[in-house]
Amino acid sequence: MFPVTALARLGHDTMKYLTASVFVAVLAVISALPMSSVLDEWEAFKLEHGKKYATDAEDSFRMKIFIENKNRIDAHNKLFAARRKSYSLRMNKFGDMLPDEFMSTLGGFNMYRKE
Repeated sequence: MFPVTALARLGHDTMKYLTASVFVAVLAVISALPMSSVLDEWEAFKLEHGKKYATDAEDSFRMKIFIENKNRIDAHNKLFAARRKSYSLRMNKFGDMLPDEFMSTLGGFNMYRKE
């Protein structure tokens, strides 16, 4: 979940700027895609994984992350189809998380860490 307590500490002007920035970023990402398709996929993702967000701003923020992750998955799977990758990817319940948020769900596990 988005750290709401961190947002609560921000000033009103900072919150307005953050909300506007997220909104502009979401518009930029989805402008290249058919709007109804993106919204349908986003709503289906939330329904399938039981996702609910406290505010419209958080919903928009998570949708932007979802779209970026979806684009990354699609690009990877094109390489897989061209036999340039040995595995395919698919969307899962973590599709609305930033990389560091996802890593925190692993309980500190890092397969690349040198001990």
